[in-house]
Amino acid sequence: MALIKCPECGKEVSSRAAFCIHCGCPLNEAAPAEKIAAVAYEPGVSMEPEAPLWEPTYRVELPCMKEYIPGKMQAVKLTRELLQIGLAEVNELVSSPVPVVKDALSREEAENIAQQYRALGI
Repeated sequence: MALIKCPECGKEVSSRAAFCIHCGCPLNEAAPAEKIAAVAYEPGVSMEPEAPLWEPTYRVELPCMKEYIPGKMQAVKLTRELLQIGLAEVNELVSSPVPVVKDALSREEAENIAQQYRALGI
């Protein structure tokens, strides 16, 4: 694992992180312009797309666990398994004001991960 600088706040974060653990800036995510499909204009042809140009995404957030709460150790273990990150990184993540475990997920993926945390009482 390598450390990279966040383009937003300049602090070091894991190259595997989907977002900056310091400021929440998305990392390794397609730029909004890349999500928009190009549409050729033809006179007399409707410009309304038949399907949405992008799909809504979901994310899994945890309550801040800066202080000890019941289930914190199990939540740390589950978070390490889900993100494949080290103990220091996961402790920093769960202690942040709004810990986002994963971002840019389908509804089913987000619900599946959330269920795992709910089973721990988080």
